Amino acid sequence: MTPFSLSIGRAWMLGVLLLAPAWAHAQATRTWVSGVGDDANPCSRTAPCRTLAGALPKTATGGEIDVLDPAALDGSDDFAAPAVAPVTLVIDKSITIDGGGRYVAAFGGVPMGDSIVVNLTSPGTVILRNLQLNGFAGTGSNGIRVVSSANVVLDHVDVAGYAQNCLLVDAGAGGALVDIASSTFSNCSTGVANRAAAAVNLGGDSAVVLNTVAGVSSNNPLGAVYFFNSNTRSNTQNTDLTTYVSGSSASVSGGSVGCAFANQQFVAPNAISRTLPVAVGGPAAAGFQFQTTNCGPGATVTVTLNYAQAMPASTVLYKFGPATPGATQSTWFPLPGAVLSADRKGFTYSLTDNGIGDSNGAIGFIDDPVLPLVPLPPSIPTLSHWALALLGVLVSAMMVWERRRQRARIPMRSA
Repeated sequence: MTPFSLSIGRAWMLGVLLLAPAWAHAQATRTWVSGVGDDANPCSRTAPCRTLAGALPKTATGGEIDVLDPAALDGSDDFAAPAVAPVTLVIDKSITIDGGGRYVAAFGGVPMGDSIVVNLTSPGTVILRNLQLNGFAGTGSNGIRVVSSANVVLDHVDVAGYAQNCLLVDAGAGGALVDIASSTFSNCSTGVANRAAAAVNLGGDSAVVLNTVAGVSSNNPLGAVYFFNSNTRSNTQNTDLTTYVSGSSASVSGGSVGCAFANQQFVAPNAISRTLPVAVGGPAAAGFQFQTTNCGPGATVTVTLNYAQAMPASTVLYKFGPATPGATQSTWFPLPGAVLSADRKGFTYSLTDNGIGDSNGAIGFIDDPVLPLVPLPPSIPTLSHWALALLGVLVSAMMVWERRRQRARIPMRSA
């Protein structure tokens, strides 16, 4: 075997070693857990894991964990000797966790801790569906705690019995968006607490009931809790509640004589669209919807929005509607010409009948759902495991080539 072939062989072996981490980290896009599973299993349907914490690292980013049968999937075991207490599930990547069609996944209260913590290291979405969290009369601190900027969807999630909060959006979760549907928060000190410059959409027949200190609390001046087909009742009180709707106003000018709003309302973000643009961190204020009347065909009107609270300087007014005149599909896009006021408490923008941003194709009517959104900061590009492995192979090959070139330049010594 020649020295060159040996060098190529070493380069190949080095490449394999560099590739090994990528192979080792191969994850399934869908995994399963069961009350009779084992976290040593691969979390497949036929060999499920025992806990969600065990399945999470075996599930790819953006994947889904499904529950096969009713069980406490937090690692607790009351029948062990001694009994095994539940552990906190820390979610650090985009994931969907689905307890099935009948609330089959259950969590107990982690002693002096949180049952679920959402702490994403990069922008993403966490969907929790069909879950029951029980703090067991206050042994757990918080049911669900959001500590990072993330989009969180709670769908048919019931949280009860925690010493502090059923749902807490922590102060460090600026830009987070929590979208809630058909869920309940009860018998905690506070049902829903927002401490961040974040938005919580409490909608879709959700309820905040029977909490001992407050039903809903939002005390960050740049944070908001929006109500949309939901209710709060039988709580001791609702404290520090901010929705950005109180003190907000809108006006329209231009068009024909008598041009005015036929209807108008400030609304929760999920009343406009269930999803937000991927490049934004979250809403800065309530959305706004209206329709004009008596403005005339082809009229151009100017709309001014005023909010009670100042918005971040980077806030952009987004429109959900046709991005080009005559388009039939609605999408999110920055509304051209929208100007944030000097005090950052309002926007002024213009719309033309059947022009960009008009959601009503009828002549003489302008519909306009808009939402102030805060863009995400630019992300730093990173390489995937496979890209790093390929880079390692290329570097190894270049080293072999350079070594051959240097040897070729060394003259042969005479005997």
